Amino acid sequence: SIFAQQGSAILPAHLGCRLIVLNLLILSILLYNYYTSSLVSSLLSSKPTMLTTIRELYESNLKVGIEQQPYTITYIIQQKNDVYIQKLNSTKIYESEVPNFLAPEVGIDMVKNGGFAYHTTVETAYPLLARTFDQESICDLAEIDFVTPGVVGLTLQKRSEYTELFQISLVMMRVRGIIKRAKNFWLPKKPECLLGSRVVSVGANELFL
Repeated sequence: SIFAQQGSAILPAHLGCRLIVLNLLILSILLYNYYTSSLVSSLLSSKPTMLTTIRELYESNLKVGIEQQPYTITYIIQQKNDVYIQKLNSTKIYESEVPNFLAPEVGIDMVKNGGFAYHTTVETAYPLLARTFDQESICDLAEIDFVTPGVVGLTLQKRSEYTELFQISLVMMRVRGIIKRAKNFWLPKKPECLLGSRVVSVGANELFL
């Protein structure tokens, strides 16, 4: 009954027992306040809406900038059948017929300030994000695949006697972890969101006492 804040039906006569009951009453108040504040904080906190597609990026109010890379411009030109890439290119990337090319440091800084989306390679973006963004900003980031990753392979002469040799070598490299080690060494890791849940400050008015 003490932890339910209903008081105690037992009235101890000794001083030591009274101190124990008093400590239990104080502990029950602290536990109740902690529980209600955690409940209110979890109810008030909500996950931000994340953009996941090029269409959502085009229909949003975000401005868009890209790093000046030849393959990016070529990819945009080649994607004539993708309506939203062409709309994004003509309305947000090219504003007033001037391409919105930005250096990575400038583009990432504008993303940090809000209301802006920037396209660059992960090798460039991830180290900058890890150095300049705090944990809350990293958790708010959304990542959209703009350029579809291509499949690459080794070039050999048709019916070459080295085909089987290369196949066996590539399989052994993958099985023994050499390819994974090379990726971990050369490709930077994506900054992780370490916040398990968002915390919202609440005052005495939000507590149910």
